[in-house]
Amino acid sequence: MKKLSFLVLSILFFSVTAKSQSTYGWNNFFRYVYKNFKIPPEISEDCNFNYAVVVLKTDKQGKIRTVDIANDSKVKAQSLTFLKSYRIGKEANLRNRYVLFFLLFDQRKYITLRCVSPYEIGGGPTQIFTDALRYVSAQLKKDPTTIISYDPIILMMSDPSHKQ
Repeated sequence: MKKLSFLVLSILFFSVTAKSQSTYGWNNFFRYVYKNFKIPPEISEDCNFNYAVVVLKTDKQGKIRTVDIANDSKVKAQSLTFLKSYRIGKEANLRNRYVLFFLLFDQRKYITLRCVSPYEIGGGPTQIFTDALRYVSAQLKKDPTTIISYDPIILMMSDPSHKQ
């Protein structure tokens, strides 16, 4: 019984350790994006821009080479140029891969800009979720090896660290 307990605990320990090591690079990356992203006026003053589907391309060293916002123009993608040459942790093993993640902007801008909320238009979360999945599907058709993070980075419009 002691051997079985030891074996089960060992397996649990190694699986938890492996999981935490594999997400270590991601956590640092998410922290880096959250800390350094400045919300440009094109985003903070646009009532229709609630989220960004960000697609990155890495080189053979795992450094980010291209940054694109799949659901909008290059103008808004310029606010993410600080990501170029950032290297997501070695543990993530992202050499020559596409990476897709989501940036969400809090809904307080609807109050400050007096925008019509997506809930009032009828879009709401279901429509936003459906649209986001459409971009995920398109990216996976383009490159099935794309790494997708469904954990969004939520940026608060009221946080002074995100103001330009």
